[in-house]
Amino acid sequence: MANSKRIEKKSKNRIRGAIGRLMAAVDIPPVSAGLESRIEMCGRRRIAIDGCTGVNEYNREELRLTLCDGEIRICGENMLLSKYGEGRVSVEGMILSVSFEFSLGTDGGND
Repeated sequence: MANSKRIEKKSKNRIRGAIGRLMAAVDIPPVSAGLESRIEMCGRRRIAIDGCTGVNEYNREELRLTLCDGEIRICGENMLLSKYGEGRVSVEGMILSVSFEFSLGTDGGND
């Protein structure tokens, strides 16, 4: 069972790599292809994220999101999920920390 999961993960990584090379060849940003997330912060009061595929945990002090290339954890005070949909999330409140856990086969950034 574990071997088939490993093979499936390798296959997905190969497909992602091939799609990434194709997108680079035709000059389409990885964010547009859903291969990479994009994160914008406005000071410590607002963060907007493209490439969100799910919300794992949400309360006023912590938000954990699944991204197309891993997971992000945002800690803060009085956080409000002000927008969620179409792969985009906006959070407002006092942001105290942001941490990342990227999937195997990605480095979490542009090459």
